[in-house]
Amino acid sequence: MKIVDFKTSEAAAIDSGATFSSAKPMEVDTISKNGRRSKNHVKKFLGFLLIVMIGFAACEGPMGLAGIDGIDGRDGTNGRNGTDGKDGKDGTDGKDGSDGKDGASANWLIMDFTVLSDHWIDVSDDLMGDLFVYEFQLAELTEFVFEQGTVVCHLLQTVNGEAVQTPLPYTFYGEDAGYYYSENYTYEIRPRFITFLAKISDFSTVQKPLSCKFRVVLMW
Repeated sequence: MKIVDFKTSEAAAIDSGATFSSAKPMEVDTISKNGRRSKNHVKKFLGFLLIVMIGFAACEGPMGLAGIDGIDGRDGTNGRNGTDGKDGKDGTDGKDGSDGKDGASANWLIMDFTVLSDHWIDVSDDLMGDLFVYEFQLAELTEFVFEQGTVVCHLLQTVNGEAVQTPLPYTFYGEDAGYYYSENYTYEIRPRFITFLAKISDFSTVQKPLSCKFRVVLMW
């Protein structure tokens, strides 16, 4: 292999009268003494290798289908129950409620009235029978009791030896010599007066109703 010494060649050329231009250096493809390529060839090789690697990286195929899901694993065993917590403290008692308003005072008065048979007054005689009445003056039946209170009446009787109170109105059904009849007892009120009424429906009344005893209850 020929080895060129730049210094010797340039000096020989100068000695022979040759001229050299300093504007462009001479390109000489040389091999170093240890047999390695020059730096220009190494750079080209590295560049080529980089292009090849980029090409392989760019050649990526489409994404494949997703794989089938795997089988679920077995459930784990339940953990132990925790210990019960301590009971909380009792809350404070609430405040007492305010007292309610006093209720209205209740008053009542009970009185008995007797109407004798001779005292009944026949005030009508129609096809449906006779109507008998008797009226009592009752000073305790005031305007206030009449408007705001309550008046209740009962017919006092004795049935099988026992005292019985029957609320009015009350109807009694009877029979006399094959004739059936009814007796209806009721009452009417107005301030300071109470009237008892007896309706007899036997169509041929020849006698007045029997004596009757009534109980009157006033409430206000």
